[in-house]
Amino acid sequence: MPANDFLERPVPIASVGTLNVSNVSYTITLPTSITFPREGCSGVQTANISPMTPSQVSVRVGTDSLSSLGMFLRDNGDSIVFLANSTSSTFYLCSNVNATNTTVVPIDVVGNDSVQYLTNVSSISVTLTTPITPSAPTIQTPSFSGQSVTTNLTSDRTGKLYWTFQEGSYSTPAMNLTDIQSAIAGSTNNSKIVQSQADYLVYLYSGPRDLRIGATDVNASQNSSLYFTDLLPNTTYTLCSYFTSSDNSVTSKNASCTQMISPSDTWKIYKTLLTFSNNQTAAQRNSLLCAFAKQIGINSAADYKYILNQEGESCNTATSATTPNTSWYFYSGITYDNSSQVIYLLTIDNSTKSQSQAANFIALFDNTTNILKNPALQDLSSSVNNTLNKGEYLGSSNYSIYRDQSREVSFGNVTYNNTKQIITIQNITFSATAAVYFVVQPNTTANPSLEQVLNCRDGNGTTAVQCFRLVGAKGSTVFITIDSEQPSRADQRACQQ
Repeated sequence: MPANDFLERPVPIASVGTLNVSNVSYTITLPTSITFPREGCSGVQTANISPMTPSQVSVRVGTDSLSSLGMFLRDNGDSIVFLANSTSSTFYLCSNVNATNTTVVPIDVVGNDSVQYLTNVSSISVTLTTPITPSAPTIQTPSFSGQSVTTNLTSDRTGKLYWTFQEGSYSTPAMNLTDIQSAIAGSTNNSKIVQSQADYLVYLYSGPRDLRIGATDVNASQNSSLYFTDLLPNTTYTLCSYFTSSDNSVTSKNASCTQMISPSDTWKIYKTLLTFSNNQTAAQRNSLLCAFAKQIGINSAADYKYILNQEGESCNTATSATTPNTSWYFYSGITYDNSSQVIYLLTIDNSTKSQSQAANFIALFDNTTNILKNPALQDLSSSVNNTLNKGEYLGSSNYSIYRDQSREVSFGNVTYNNTKQIITIQNITFSATAAVYFVVQPNTTANPSLEQVLNCRDGNGTTAVQCFRLVGAKGSTVFITIDSEQPSRADQRACQQ
């Protein structure tokens, strides 16, 4: 009798699954051919799907290899995307320089595996025409964040954008295209700093020093992002850009330029006026700056430059240092001050560290009288041989207010003693905290320019007979006597009235 070799009946050994077979299908209609300029983009193209798709569906143009064909979609990577509950999608097809004149671009669909997608074509025929004449690049609205700014540039043709970024308001670039290309050749990241704040440590310019240049690749009609940092607050900057084609054979005839103004709330300056029993030496000024930095919690080498005096000096912590650092600018002449000094705290952001330093600075002073309290007075005075008599808090303001503040300096009689060869300047009065720069030159020499005075040059551009500056606080009146043969002796004759 027939028998089951193992059991008399089938025994289930796993759960029973259900296979769903759907008869739902979606039809996707694409352009059969597209024609547009080489290194440019097509007009807007429309793809349709029917019926409405309940979930996202993507049509991969070039089947994940569009870039190898020298092409890209302007806004969508390499896929045309139908969002959930949509029936259409638009796209722009663009080409690079290495695309061929006629190309068949394959397509495939990525969507729900349980439904069927039908397309009217399996590929799109692309024909490229002669490249267009490029227009000047478009510079979009900048976005600021603290001391930084990000902006996007776009071009109607694939190629390279050469740019200049400069402090100030200008209608044309600081450098022409050829000079930019030459200057950045071989540079790191295709960019270069041409002018910077560090220039003032070598030469005192009468205008701003911030010029940056560079180049960035751009695809037709796509954003190319530029990022700049270390900006001054409430300051105008100009960004200009030229376009060149990928093979450098075609350039835009003109550069596009746009001006932007950085925010005004990032930098703040706190100020105090200190009065001494006598004029301070360089070593004493340095000791005071270091002691002041310690009082408000500055203990980082990178932050010492943010506590500075009226001469632009900051704490020098080097062993046996006898002179302060000059982190912002360097003056090669002699500086005369009187028995008072203005000390500044500069904060450049709203960080916790900056807010703490500002709070510590203000806390040194009585909140009713604004006079420097003990033991801060004693500590600071001990750093300068007990010569500090008084300190007064003068408040705070934004950087741009100090920068743009109107200042006036008046003079009394200027006399020259021919026998003693001494120049006396009387009743120099300051309407605001300021520094006044002087050069002495023969009266037959042409009048010097502002930059020549700042750099100890006479009107002929040669070294002046004498070069000095006088610093003073608001309301102070001083006179100074200069020995024309031995200028160093004048340090003993600068007095406050």
